[in-house]
Amino acid sequence: MKAFRKFQALALAAALLSACGVERGETGPEGPLQRETAEAEEKIPGPSFQAEDPPAENPPARGAPDTPAAPVTPGPAARRGASGSPVLPGGIRGRPGMGVFTEEIDPVNYKTASPDVLLSMGVERHVVSYIMGERYFRAREYAKAIAEYNGAIALKADFAEAFFSRGRASHERGDLDRAVADYTAAIALAGGYAAAYNCRGCAYAQKGEGKRAIEDYTRAIALKRGYGDAWFNRGYSYREQGEYDRAAADFSALIELEPENAAAYNQRGTARYYRGEDTGAVADFSRAITLKRDFSLAWYNRGIARRSLGETDKAEADLAEARRLGYRPPDASR
Repeated sequence: MKAFRKFQALALAAALLSACGVERGETGPEGPLQRETAEAEEKIPGPSFQAEDPPAENPPARGAPDTPAAPVTPGPAARRGASGSPVLPGGIRGRPGMGVFTEEIDPVNYKTASPDVLLSMGVERHVVSYIMGERYFRAREYAKAIAEYNGAIALKADFAEAFFSRGRASHERGDLDRAVADYTAAIALAGGYAAAYNCRGCAYAQKGEGKRAIEDYTRAIALKRGYGDAWFNRGYSYREQGEYDRAAADFSALIELEPENAAAYNQRGTARYYRGEDTGAVADFSRAITLKRDFSLAWYNRGIARRSLGETDKAEADLAEARRLGYRPPDASR
């Protein structure tokens, strides 16, 4: 049973499904530049935009972002199982990916093995409960997942991963206070738990506690400098706070880590737009479009920025392409 003891010691830390997640959002600016629904491997509920109505002829005056739209409940499948996803206001990113060492329990795949089979193989009961919780979480059966995590915690009170996963499930159900409590417990038990800080930051962001969210994202980054989701989330929160210089700096850091990330260019372009850097904003939106040709929000944003530069014909062409791709500003009349 040595392999199973190794499984217990090593696999659980990597066995976290996408936890906090917004798909790291292809969300856009508010105000003159508008926000797009977050996009993940599985559709996240969000506003539905139609293509038939053009945006207002005169964009609103440049200024701080409007009040964020109501947060969208995070979905369990983030593209980055890895990166991303609770979808939070505008697209907060960020849970770690699935990484159970299934070879440790060959020839039975833990995703399909029954609890009795796992127990007969020597897997401890609290581990089995945790695995079943992860299975229910993937199936979006969050109440059942929570029941399994409860069982795991009852059997092993210092089981940090189970607290974290229970927090995720509560987060998905919109129970932000319980999610925060469980993320906090996971942090207390495991110490330098970057994913738990990131996800707690997501929950704080949804609760409208932007400063606390930024503090948690900052802790996550300090623990894991290459944590793209936390850079994205902090940059987005800075933008929501009107701190456009810091937002642009965070998205620049993310671009260094992920140079092919279209959403990061779109977000940095938004921050530059609000700083009055229309030429730089157009360059970023153009890069986002090059990386993702059907990125309707980036087409729209570039059109708005080009209007500010007085490039009317180019602006109208961009806005028309955004409409063709299905983008409609949330404030457009129906």
